[in-house]
Amino acid sequence: MYRNLLLVLFVGILLFGCPSNEEISPANEAGEGAFPEDGQAEPKVAEPDVPTEDTDESESPPPEEVPAEPDIPDTSVSPGDGKSILLLGRSVTYYWTEYMGLEWTCDDEECITGSPRGEYNGYNFIYYELDYPPEIGNSAGVGMDTYGSDAGIVFFKLCFADFEPDESGELLARNKRMVEDAYEEIVTKRGKTMIVGNALPMVAQYTEPVLVSDHLAYNSWLDDFASTHEDIYVLDLYGILVDSDGALKPEYAVSSEDSHLTTAAYEEITPEFFAVVSEVEP
Repeated sequence: MYRNLLLVLFVGILLFGCPSNEEISPANEAGEGAFPEDGQAEPKVAEPDVPTEDTDESESPPPEEVPAEPDIPDTSVSPGDGKSILLLGRSVTYYWTEYMGLEWTCDDEECITGSPRGEYNGYNFIYYELDYPPEIGNSAGVGMDTYGSDAGIVFFKLCFADFEPDESGELLARNKRMVEDAYEEIVTKRGKTMIVGNALPMVAQYTEPVLVSDHLAYNSWLDDFASTHEDIYVLDLYGILVDSDGALKPEYAVSSEDSHLTTAAYEEITPEFFAVVSEVEP
């Protein structure tokens, strides 16, 4: 009997053949493309991080921010030596600091504020730039509070641009008030000694009789003011720099159109300034 069954099975294989691999392929069952092609790596599935025994799962609190200390400007000139001078002015005075070789010093890390300062001829100088009219008197007070605590002497002057031909006299009256305001801030309120530079002549191109009259009237008034008030002295810049026509001498002007001063001019006015300083000192 078994022999007959084997014979039937052998005849069936010869007639119908073996089943096809394609018919039973798992890929066909799952759908085309369900498995990667030959040589293609199977995608990796990221495993979740499992903390080890040494890992501290708790988050540390962020460090507290310590507020930075504000920059405190070093504005002292030279404390207590009796040889400190504060210069209050604008462009002509600023270029004077360059002539004396003062170096720009920053008051904060970003150098947002600062000024030229340094030693010259045995004195410690520091410069503060005044505001424009009519705020010159107020800015003199700010300069004193910022840089003048150790200065025994304060130099102050108006700019040549503060004088214009004015027959009405209003500009001259304004300039007088600004000197009075500066005197109040420097001498009366803070007890400093004040040296005032008088009017600066301008180049011939911008000089006319009315302007010369204004210069002379201002200088005469300034002399009278100093003679009737304590602790104020006048540096006669005008007498050093002016020519016979009331204009700035050509050798002292940067150009025929620019009334700023040359090195030769500073060489003339600087010894005169220290002569007044020696008069001020006891």
